[in-house]
Amino acid sequence: MEDFQKKLFEKYGIEVHESRGSISYLTPNRQRPIRGHSLGTDFEKDFIQCFIVSQHNSYRKPSRKHLDLTVPAQESIGRITDISTCEKAQQSPAYATVVNRSNLQKMAATSNFLLSNGISLDELDVLRTASKAYVKETHTALKETEAKLHRVDKMYKARLTLLKNKDVYKQFLDSPNRKKFREEHSAEILLYEAARRELQELTGQKKFPSLKDIKAERTALYQKKHSQYETYSEARVHDKELANIEANMNVILDHDKLEIIKDKSSL
Repeated sequence: MEDFQKKLFEKYGIEVHESRGSISYLTPNRQRPIRGHSLGTDFEKDFIQCFIVSQHNSYRKPSRKHLDLTVPAQESIGRITDISTCEKAQQSPAYATVVNRSNLQKMAATSNFLLSNGISLDELDVLRTASKAYVKETHTALKETEAKLHRVDKMYKARLTLLKNKDVYKQFLDSPNRKKFREEHSAEILLYEAARRELQELTGQKKFPSLKDIKAERTALYQKKHSQYETYSEARVHDKELANIEANMNVILDHDKLEIIKDKSSL
């Protein structure tokens, strides 16, 4: 508890007072302390001690629990605000009090997340690495589908243009005076020929797939894109949450003191 009290005071100027088995928090520019139970169970002494002990033990006995990065993310955990660089907090004591209280809640949410999922600090690093890789993987898959969809969209529009101008072009081919017919229907003929060239480039074939087949592939790709975008968005939310948790833990524990914590046999 002494390290915890010292950390809050050094980083945020928050005094932690202990009396009769309970603790309270006194933020800067506030005359009366806030009781831990008023902020929630995560701010009470028992929970904090349990968290500190769990982090100490995690160095010797890593947990086997892992997060599923494919499930919908829960409410995101915010990143702890540095009061010293927050201009608004520097200018407004009232706002500084609000930020300090918010920081306490974020600390509790961070520690509760790690405890409830049985995650050690080492495992948090592994999870973040896996999370970033998963974001990249889902983003790459999404981009590949978007590229295919862009190609099929162009095929669909070109095939539609062929059908719209098919009769005019047939008349042009059957006309005894093609030069005169082309002059009279140059717009339709140019559209048909441009669409035909584009389809040849896109398919590499002289015989083109039907509009029905292209439309079916287009619909399937749109559905796939929608699904992949949701997966990618969820992955980004997960990664942002893990990034915030990682940053918050750096504040709470301070990596410069991790070796000291490792060597302690008790707190």
